[in-house]
Amino acid sequence: GDRGGGGGGGGGGRSGGGDYHRGGRGERDRGRGASESREKEDLVARVKNIQREDHKGKEAWWKYCDSVKTGSRDPQRHTEEFIRNFLDAWGRGEEPKPPERGDSKSDGRTLKLRGLPYTCKAADIVEFLSEYDVIDSDVIFTSKDGRPSGECFTTFTSRDVAERVLKEKNKERIGTRYIEIFRANDKEVRSAVGNANSMSVQDGFDETPTLKLRGLPFASKADDVAEFLADYGVEPSHVAMLINADGRASGDAFVTFQDRDDAERVEDEMQRKELGGRYIEIFKARHEDWLAA
Repeated sequence: GDRGGGGGGGGGGRSGGGDYHRGGRGERDRGRGASESREKEDLVARVKNIQREDHKGKEAWWKYCDSVKTGSRDPQRHTEEFIRNFLDAWGRGEEPKPPERGDSKSDGRTLKLRGLPYTCKAADIVEFLSEYDVIDSDVIFTSKDGRPSGECFTTFTSRDVAERVLKEKNKERIGTRYIEIFRANDKEVRSAVGNANSMSVQDGFDETPTLKLRGLPFASKADDVAEFLADYGVEPSHVAMLINADGRASGDAFVTFQDRDDAERVEDEMQRKELGGRYIEIFKARHEDWLAA
């Protein structure tokens, strides 16, 4: 991974990623990037048309942007999810409002898979979703009474990719079992992450308090994360940016803290705060994850 204050190389990254992406990934990335760029351009054009054709539409967009205090009303500077939320509400004749921080809605990137074989591993999910750039650390299995539940949550690189998976892979098979796929909300995901971490993180944190930040802008550096958390004593050297197998930023990072209270305050106070137009999700993590990043 890429750790602030040092020259992190692409050979780190999220564990096991390189094992599951051989050949063709670069072409998929370029194709996906071009597709998402065209979709973003279309969304931006729709917002600009609304502003030109309807004075009330222009006022609604300005109010919508001002409510999140990003300092920009240029639709090109906002995320696809942010723009879609506006367009959906405007199309319904409702006042567009940004998602409430900490609400139960997901950013749309995470799906729930049900009906998995009880022996299923992350590698099996990666293989099942090989066309969608999933790696093993994107997969969180759930359990009941310490036993596999046959369910997992998987987070994708964008909401558009998640929607494709929902349409294209629902009721497909892993082995002899048909896999059902559903949209997931933040409450479900946070519960799953918390349960997964509780298996190895005693009393909330291990000896070195560590948090995982998810949903970072892909251009973010350790310095940006440190500035985002500057009130909690975070410096760039405390931040490990996660890198995909192809050397690109994953949008995730691990952050260590000298003080447990600071880590707990960050998890409580900075949950779903905005960085670069994206809402950041924060979870407890293990210090060994930071070391391995």
